[in-house]
Amino acid sequence: MNSNLSDFLLWSVQLDGLQEIFVFGSIHTGSPGIYKHLPKVRSIIDEVDAVLNEVDMNQLANMDASIFLNSTYPPLDKLITSKQFKKYSLVFKKVTGQELSNFKHYSPFFIQYLFLKFLIADPTIQDTDSVLFEYAKINNKITGGLEDFQEHFDAVLNIPNKIHLRQLKSTIGNFSKSRKQFKQLEKLYSDARVSKIQKYTMKNMGAYKKPLLYKRNEVMAKALIEQAKNHSTLGIMGLAHLGGQKGVLNILRKKGGSIKGIKTVY
Repeated sequence: MNSNLSDFLLWSVQLDGLQEIFVFGSIHTGSPGIYKHLPKVRSIIDEVDAVLNEVDMNQLANMDASIFLNSTYPPLDKLITSKQFKKYSLVFKKVTGQELSNFKHYSPFFIQYLFLKFLIADPTIQDTDSVLFEYAKINNKITGGLEDFQEHFDAVLNIPNKIHLRQLKSTIGNFSKSRKQFKQLEKLYSDARVSKIQKYTMKNMGAYKKPLLYKRNEVMAKALIEQAKNHSTLGIMGLAHLGGQKGVLNILRKKGGSIKGIKTVY
């Protein structure tokens, strides 16, 4: 398999001595264009014993946002100018309906996450990961996480604060551009233009690549193999984790895996 993904969101992996593995690339949000790929994924869930999201979704639902409180750096209004904070506060209120001052003691990463949650998606529409997790639970599948819950968030929190701050400034300072870019990605995802999404992601992740992709890809590939020793397994992860030389699919291929793309729409 080429290190660049063909245009498939769903893959099957056969490894000697293991139960079958399936891998689905998610975009972590929901819309009709995204949902059209889910019937095929549900049919895979019907077949397998276990469904593993990036983290245990039960734990995620009960997550305490205080883990993102910024205890080692000054609050946001001290990290940027008063003029910037005033401008960002107006934008934040417009997009989220909430006061930025209520979140100034949180990590810039969490502030950006919250902002994007409202900017790029309809909060009334359930994200893909949750939809599939609930379907798995209803059908009595084994559920869990490909990563340890705390390690998952430590990977984010251990990134230097100045990098998160730079990303936050770019996102809020150019929120119209950010929204437009995501809508373009959403359309590409709807059309399963995976190789184009991968190229865009690799270009724009910058300093996030190593801690948020490469290291975690190794962890998730290992978890899939471990689970497949006894159970056929579907792994659901961000699409960016699948492709490239250091992607999950290539890691599994190097371990002897036979990899095949599965169409989700016809």
